[in-house]
Amino acid sequence: MSPSTTKKRPVRIVGCSGGFTDRSRVIASLDGDPDVEAVIGDWMAEMTMTMHGSGKIKNQQKLSEDAKVELSLEDRMKTAMYAETFLQCFEPAIDNLAKNKCKLAVNAGASDTVLLAQVCQKMVREAGYDLKIAWAEGDDVTSQVNALIKQGEQFERMEEPICAQAYLGRLGIAEAFRQGADIVICGRVADAAPVIGLAAWWHEWTPDMLDELAGALIAGHSIECSAYVTGGYYSGFKDFIQTRGHLNMGFPIAEVDYKGECIIVKEKNTGGAVNVGTVASQLLYQIQGRWHYNCDVVADITAVKMTHVGQDAVHVSGIKGLPPPPTRKCRATEGHIRYAIGDNIDKFTTLKFHQNGSSLSMRGTRTLRLLISESSRRARIPNNDIRQVVPKPYYEYWVSLLPQSEFKHRVHCLFADTKVVDMPAPRNTRVYPKQQPSYETEAPVALSTWGETARVPLGYVVLGRSGDKASDCNVGFFVRNDDEWEWLRSFLTVDKIKELLGLEEYKGKLIDRFEIPGIKAVHFLLHDHLDRGYNGCSTYDTLGKNACEYIRAKTVDIPTKFLDRGRI
Repeated sequence: MSPSTTKKRPVRIVGCSGGFTDRSRVIASLDGDPDVEAVIGDWMAEMTMTMHGSGKIKNQQKLSEDAKVELSLEDRMKTAMYAETFLQCFEPAIDNLAKNKCKLAVNAGASDTVLLAQVCQKMVREAGYDLKIAWAEGDDVTSQVNALIKQGEQFERMEEPICAQAYLGRLGIAEAFRQGADIVICGRVADAAPVIGLAAWWHEWTPDMLDELAGALIAGHSIECSAYVTGGYYSGFKDFIQTRGHLNMGFPIAEVDYKGECIIVKEKNTGGAVNVGTVASQLLYQIQGRWHYNCDVVADITAVKMTHVGQDAVHVSGIKGLPPPPTRKCRATEGHIRYAIGDNIDKFTTLKFHQNGSSLSMRGTRTLRLLISESSRRARIPNNDIRQVVPKPYYEYWVSLLPQSEFKHRVHCLFADTKVVDMPAPRNTRVYPKQQPSYETEAPVALSTWGETARVPLGYVVLGRSGDKASDCNVGFFVRNDDEWEWLRSFLTVDKIKELLGLEEYKGKLIDRFEIPGIKAVHFLLHDHLDRGYNGCSTYDTLGKNACEYIRAKTVDIPTKFLDRGRI
């Protein structure tokens, strides 16, 4: 497909993977649709990034020992540190990619991007096609971080880094397609970057078109987790369970127009649904406040609007674009046990006790979970019984910010004599406060205004979504009707959220609050709710995805007039 020359026709982009275990059939299914211009997917996660990064270091150490041995492509594939599950999706899709001239941009290279690009090129050639492949370089910033540390730069709370990987932006992707690439392999770009890059290439946007880029950022955010936006993570799922719509949920398609506005739809003849509720749920996922940061642009979502424009079709507009920041994201029985540990207790970085409950048939017994972690094995206890406790290493995913000028972002085209194009850092940036705007509602309405109430679970009338971003947990709640919105914004204060979290879940940390009137939502950011993030989290809910449903299950006083409309 060629980019739009009329500046009118939207580009149709499919989100085919939200993680390394997503369904493998989707690229082959959707690149066969002649109405689809491009497919994007993400096979990366914080867990896999630490796994791939540490594995790459081990491989490099072994290679340095065998420096005189030149390994073949097949030998290098045996210790590859890219997302291998991507290849299970890619190989059966090659025919349709070639026949329909469908573009593909993926987050799958991890710590071996060039190797994955070479493997894909080999597969394409063996299939008898000449698809042009490019790969993006610059996300590995280990040397830059180590150099900054040697220069005296302080990284709070970080142990010695094993590897460092940055989230790149759209530039390499857009440039690769401009150079004629059919497939772009990225190691680690921001989740929405493939959509921004494709839309920028298609519509020939310039870096100063901030509103358009911000709109594409939210379009990318909407489909980056594949079927989440089509009902895969939706509090109102009961709506389509009765019709068996929860089976084979369709993958989402973002139709991004020249203004950066988009319509979210889904693939035909599949389960799930696209409605204002499912799209609003995905918007609330992993946001940190009114400003949704990205190294290409910052999207102000305060005035976002969502409109139902047809069956399984929602129009998203109202996004305001702001200059990107000058930095990019870079990702590292109790009393008796405490007595037994003794002086070693101060050497631990984590010591958590959890009572998991008891069975109905054995109420006198309890299951106890003990989690201990420390950074250097210095706290090993001489009398540990190894038959009961076997320690194992774990890698912490630690997030920081680096100046955009530190990155060497470039795109390698494995065609045209392997052309290499360097990507400049953005010139127009803005420094944002570390603390996003947080506020209680203006002119709250007395809760007695709505009359008689009943004490029932909050989730009877309130939908929501929660998730993780490093050590923070975000949770947003929204309602369906205007009078319910007036009640929700008056009811859900920071103190109320602390109360609903309770002694077990409220960690005593800062909680931010802001409102999104266009989708009738109140959003909260629970700082450091997940300890030190997914890899360093001591609780079961390591991804923060249970926080929303935990709060929705709490009983509160809800106006009966809302309940009379039917519970969610």
